Amino acid sequence: MLTSFRSAQQTWVFTKNNKDIPVGGVVDFVVDPDSGIFAAIWVKVMDGLKLLSPQDIIRWDEQQIVIPDENDLSNPENFLRIQKIIEKEVPIIGSPVFVKEEKIGKVYDFAFDTISPRILTLLVRSGWFLFGTERIIPQNRIIKISKKGIFISDNEIKTAEKLNLENEVVVPSGR
Repeated sequence: MLTSFRSAQQTWVFTKNNKDIPVGGVVDFVVDPDSGIFAAIWVKVMDGLKLLSPQDIIRWDEQQIVIPDENDLSNPENFLRIQKIIEKEVPIIGSPVFVKEEKIGKVYDFAFDTISPRILTLLVRSGWFLFGTERIIPQNRIIKISKKGIFISDNEIKTAEKLNLENEVVVPSGR
């Protein structure tokens, strides 16, 4: 299922045997900056934050994530296989987006597929609220995700007057 970061933040996590009471809610994702693939999902539970491996998900739809058991949620210190990714993790939302050294805006959302959780498109906003533009940057244009920001390929930056759907879509913001 295709969804976005902002939509996924409202998703409850249930266990296979108890679909009436959620064990937690999705808060954020651990994204590998080298590949854009989700290494884990941060889930808010009663006693804090836990990590969920995407491989442990039985079903993920618009309303819920279903996992085999509550024990599939791990404390971050016990999730050893992704410690290196967590150490170099970069927040995607709010990251500046650059073409070469020119900043073109900031990420305000991103789209992904729940089956193979990885970033598919970045939704980038630039300018002021009603007078700005929004761009949809496909994953194949992402060159590098770093602490400085997200760098995309040097394709021509389209404006509302020069729209090319193969590279990116620009729409006025403030809908």
